[in-house]
Parts: sequence; structure tokens; C-alpha cells
Amino acid sequence: EAIKKARIDIKCKVCGETLKFQLLFDPLETVDEGHLLFPEDDIVLCPHCGKNKINLTPIREEIEQTLGKKTRKKRKKKEEEDQ
Repeated sequence: EAIKKARIDIKCKVCGETLKFQLLFDPLETVDEGHLLFPEDDIVLCPHCGKNKINLTPIREEIEQTLGKKTRKKRKKKEEEDQ
């Protein structure tokens, strides 16, 4: 069975809250309750404290490399370039 999404938990270094993200590989998949969609630009401001700007690019790249799959964001960009 193909992997359709990945769950990622990140702890805010300022307030200590855990942020729960999902990275979608299938455009038909939806984000599970209690999770945030992995941001298109890989940058998120902690929604709990609003003080910590977190760059998720290394996490996206590691997941893509480990699974050998591109995320929805990367595929969409490539499709736009192909047109």
C-alpha cells in the first residue's frame, strides 16, 4: 500500500507546546483532526505562543529522501513548470 501522508510532531522551543503536522503525498488526502497541514513554504509561526518561527524544510527534505517520494507541493510546482 502506498504511503499517502506523514505525521510530524515538532516541539516549540519557546513555549514547549507540541505542533502536529501532516505532510500529504496524495492530493486526495485530507489532514487528520488535531493536525495542521505542513506549510507550503515550510515556515510556521508557533500558533500557541506566536514567538517561534520554525523552518521545516530540513524535515520535508528528509522525509522525501527517506521515502523516495515528492510531496504535493513539489509535484504541483513541477507540473506548473512542465506547462
